[in-house]
Amino acid sequence: MSKYNKKVVFLLTILSFSFYLGVGSNFQFYQLIFYPLTILMVVANLIKKRSIQKTLGSVFLLLVMILIFFILTTIINKGTISDLLVAFKSIGEPAMVISLFMFVRQDEEYCQNIDILSWFSKCLIIMLCINATWAFVSMIGDVTFINLYFWGGEDSVALRALTNGRYSGIFNQPMESGTIYSIGLFCWYYLVKLKKQIKMNDLVKLIFLFFGGILSVSKVFLFVGAPLFLLAMLTNKTFYRYFIKVLSWSIATIFLVMQLLVIWKGGNYLARFWAPGQNLASLLTAGRFGEDSQLVTLFKSVSEHNLFIGGGYGFSDVYDSLYFYFFSIGGIIGLAFLLILLLTFYKQISSQYKKKGSEYIVFLLLFCLIVAGGVGAPILTLNRVNILVWIMIAIIYKQAYLNNRLYFGMN
Repeated sequence: MSKYNKKVVFLLTILSFSFYLGVGSNFQFYQLIFYPLTILMVVANLIKKRSIQKTLGSVFLLLVMILIFFILTTIINKGTISDLLVAFKSIGEPAMVISLFMFVRQDEEYCQNIDILSWFSKCLIIMLCINATWAFVSMIGDVTFINLYFWGGEDSVALRALTNGRYSGIFNQPMESGTIYSIGLFCWYYLVKLKKQIKMNDLVKLIFLFFGGILSVSKVFLFVGAPLFLLAMLTNKTFYRYFIKVLSWSIATIFLVMQLLVIWKGGNYLARFWAPGQNLASLLTAGRFGEDSQLVTLFKSVSEHNLFIGGGYGFSDVYDSLYFYFFSIGGIIGLAFLLILLLTFYKQISSQYKKKGSEYIVFLLLFCLIVAGGVGAPILTLNRVNILVWIMIAIIYKQAYLNNRLYFGMN
């Protein structure tokens, strides 16, 4: 792997778990490094007249167009400077991530880059294991005074979630934790698929990933991410080769979970999903669908305001859906942009499948998570998590391109 790719992936993955500059601050530590680094690297690449990889370049252009459109809708709807900053953070930062990978460097033309996604997966899984450990520490002791620097302030979703026994570590919202732990499972699957074996340390990491996802009691993890992972494992021959080992560890894990339920007050909150007489549509979507649907009300309010261009940033205080996020800020045109973005991802998946690229499966899992999990979480724009999601998207595109050059001589 080129040293450039390795360093950028490592740095951005670690920085995504960084703290806010102060309790109540809107700025995170990673921005102090990420922003200057991006400007420096883009300028350097332009000066050296490096070519842009077409598929990543098209994603970058699309994100820039969405950002410009969302800025315009916010200005038209008399949004504040703070709203415009949120627009840049949500859409501009993903474009910056893409810009770090879309240029083709000379060293990438001569060295194998088949392990870019593998390197990212290892870095992410280690960070998630550390976060799961920290979530457990939060459960047995009061470390809120430290967590506030990662949550951004005292008025945080994570602090309210603690009253139900939901622990997300440094992540401010259970949906953030559920999303990133789902991606952690996909990365674990990818590494196992590459190695074609499951070692003891792999199973230990898998337990940490499930532990971290379950502690947050995130519906994105429980009903989208984890089922997608299990479905993928059932199609993996490696799983059946190590079935006895996996089964033994699964039984041990279930025993540990049962012991954990004794001291974990979130167990009752989790168990309600299987309680009889529940309105599952309302329960699984936290009231977004079912009786007195929250999303129907929100969609209606935007439609009555401006059906075509939405209300811009600041119009709604709730964005618990990827689809409503784009509709609220950009109306029907915003939803059209989202559809184009998803179709772009699907086209890439289809292309990699036809060429038998090994990374297409993990991209397919990520795509399904975005589409299905997007009902209850704006996965592509989630604070902190969106950087990791877009790093993964960028390196999958980049790895597919470089592998094609290596094995098929494509330019």
